[in-house]
Amino acid sequence: PLTMFAIDYLYQRKLNFKLIAEKIPFLMLSLAMGITGVTLLSVGKTLNVSTSYPFIYRIFFGAYAYVVYIIKSIFPYELSAFYPYPELTNGTLPLKYYASTVPILALLVLVIIKFRKSRELVFGIIFFTVNIVFLLQIVGGGKAYIADRFSFISYLGLFFIYGHYLKRNAKTFFSKIMIAIPFLILIFFLGRASYARCLVWKNDGVLWNDVIRKYPRVYEAYNNRGTYLRTKGQNDLALEDFNRGIELAPNYSKTYLNRGNIYFDYRNFDLALADYNKAEAYGYKTEHLYANRGAVWSIRQDYDKALADFEQAIKINPNHANAYKNRGTCYYNMKEYNLALKDFETYRLLVPNDDDNFNSTAVCLQALKRYKESLTWLNRAISMNPAGNYYFNRSITYLNLGNRELAMKDALAAKRLGENITDQYLQGLK
Repeated sequence: PLTMFAIDYLYQRKLNFKLIAEKIPFLMLSLAMGITGVTLLSVGKTLNVSTSYPFIYRIFFGAYAYVVYIIKSIFPYELSAFYPYPELTNGTLPLKYYASTVPILALLVLVIIKFRKSRELVFGIIFFTVNIVFLLQIVGGGKAYIADRFSFISYLGLFFIYGHYLKRNAKTFFSKIMIAIPFLILIFFLGRASYARCLVWKNDGVLWNDVIRKYPRVYEAYNNRGTYLRTKGQNDLALEDFNRGIELAPNYSKTYLNRGNIYFDYRNFDLALADYNKAEAYGYKTEHLYANRGAVWSIRQDYDKALADFEQAIKINPNHANAYKNRGTCYYNMKEYNLALKDFETYRLLVPNDDDNFNSTAVCLQALKRYKESLTWLNRAISMNPAGNYYFNRSITYLNLGNRELAMKDALAAKRLGENITDQYLQGLK
């Protein structure tokens, strides 16, 4: 809606009630979208309305970002997915942040002087300003104070100015050529730069490598790259990143959770538990933390603590699938087979095609001597993933159903797939 007012100014529409009234639906929609955005940022815990910086410093952050956005409209230098806030020196910002107010004041004076004489110039500045103002992080919406990837709409205002003055000075054929040649060269290099940035955004690994190269002290970048490396099975490199992230920010809770997950993968449950506890102590109280820590307590056979953590995870997010799966395993270890089956069933509603869940359900049914039902689930598990332990479990089911021939066949299949099947068990099937 603010852009609409800028266009009204360009076309010299008289400011009156009718002009304002026609914008009311758009203003209301804009307000609703703004409230929705702030709400989502708050729920996602990325709305930084209270930081260690005084409000006056945030004004300077906004001023500096405003100037940087203008410069990058022509010369997009050192583009990054993440621009960290500057470090204070003796309680003060670097000089460039204070100095950035000078060109802004000069621009304000220019707008006042040219308000009626050069509407194209003033319109372009207003268009740029009313769209870029929401990115200036005076009220923090994240941990970075520049987000140039969101600035493209705002730049239409600046490009309008550039185009207007280029056209106005292109009076002769020669002047048009002299303008067009450097302009086309600039477009070529900007196109190459855009293509290069697309390559940087290929995946989280490449993206956060780029951020770390430019800002090697951004602890979030190490955490994010480590998370990506874990998804690729590169746990050793991920652990190095999480260690570096914790070294840079010992109180950043999310890195402890992620490092705890690496230790969990390594089956070093003591270190995993220590990191999960630190993550909670530093404020990261999410369903992921409680579901994962509950799994550690369950493995350590501390079932009361495990169940408490699973309950907390489900309370935070009733659709957190792994909490049900892990709690079902906990109940199984406690010989509470019916409760385990109930959790496995709930998990199955959330994740319908998990062969491991089919196997777990079958093992529970075995414990309850419901062998025919157990066979059904094992058949489904093997049809999806012919794993050795599934064949062995089905062999046990066949044995209890009195079918030694099929029990032997499955036991041999399990052995071929690497399961440790004892000679004593095989002899008992003959």
